[in-house]
Amino acid sequence: MIYPFVRNAVTKRFSDDAISVREAAVSLVGLYVVNAPAVANAFHQAFMVGLQDEGTSVRKRTIKILQDVLCSNPSYKGRAEACTAMLRMAADPKEDDSVRDAIHELFLKVWLETADETIVKSGPASPDSPDMEESLSSPGSKVLSVEFATAPDAAAVTPGSAPADPTTPLPPVRTIRSTERRVRKKRLQLRSEIAVEQMVEVVKIAETDQHLTVLFRDLLEGESDSDKGRKTSTRRKNKRNLEEGHCSLLVDSAFEILLRVEESRGDSKETAYAKDVVAVIRTIGVFTNISPADVHRHLDTLLPYLKADNGITIDQEAVLVASLCDVLARVAPILSRQELEELSQTSLGNDLASITFKFGREALSSSIQALCALSHHQYSNNNNPFRRKILEVAKTFYGYLLKHRSEDDFASIKVR
Repeated sequence: MIYPFVRNAVTKRFSDDAISVREAAVSLVGLYVVNAPAVANAFHQAFMVGLQDEGTSVRKRTIKILQDVLCSNPSYKGRAEACTAMLRMAADPKEDDSVRDAIHELFLKVWLETADETIVKSGPASPDSPDMEESLSSPGSKVLSVEFATAPDAAAVTPGSAPADPTTPLPPVRTIRSTERRVRKKRLQLRSEIAVEQMVEVVKIAETDQHLTVLFRDLLEGESDSDKGRKTSTRRKNKRNLEEGHCSLLVDSAFEILLRVEESRGDSKETAYAKDVVAVIRTIGVFTNISPADVHRHLDTLLPYLKADNGITIDQEAVLVASLCDVLARVAPILSRQELEELSQTSLGNDLASITFKFGREALSSSIQALCALSHHQYSNNNNPFRRKILEVAKTFYGYLLKHRSEDDFASIKVR
């Protein structure tokens, strides 16, 4: 299938006039991609064409095959582009409902589902495959090898099996169950990290977290015009699964990725670092919509970024601080009295006020929202420094407007 003359012949059928032929071509490739990662890489651009096909059945079939590819080979080279394209499709109000449902099912399976069979072992068709080394070192392989790496022996993992030596006693049931719990926890941690890495890649390519936010909103909270009862029940189940510790693992993985980005900063170019850190922060912002409490545990890691001296361009800095202010605004209501008092004694109020003057409209709006959330906290009082700071900002802006009240074209005034 990866030989050039075969690949070219099959690829041409992806643009055939008949929808049935195009769907058959996609299905043919789908028979090979799970067991041969090289085939998925060879037909990646064809898959991208299939996602934009006029035929609904072709788009749905392409999505199903991409789901198999992403589950069997998490290190698939085209994963970021494919996920980005499908997120755009899901957010498009003109997209067919059945296609949107297929996309939702894919991301539930690849990113959010905790069943052990979601990620399965994949291998190239032959040892000579160019993707052999990649498949052996892929995150999915690590997930599957956890059981063997953490279990003390085979008998400890298989409760019903007999020991090789009849005189050797079986390990205690408590030991077996403890080992199984450790194996499952480690597997979930690795899979969560894989999922978050893919989310960050999508946000980085799209340069926005809007599509990812829409996905989670539709999966967990949105309403559908048709079959509302069934889909509402499904969303409740999805939300319950996330609340049962899985969202916490995803958030922890996001902050692990953030720490790795900081640790590798000296080894990468500033432009690469800027894109990486902005993408991770934006992804964390999406998780804040789902579970502010999980992000709240890591708030101390985020606050230093609000000083806006991260060594990146002014535009990237504006996006970064705007995302962080949105996170802070959503986390603020769950701060304890002690935490609010501790934040009051830091430079946080000055940092937020400074953001309102340094950056554009989006960052200004987000920083004001964060100041309002902190100043109107349930444990706030008249001595709250955030209240004083927001009044200072309001007076400054009012004075500026009063000064230029007679200008004919206010928008053309240059700010000094």
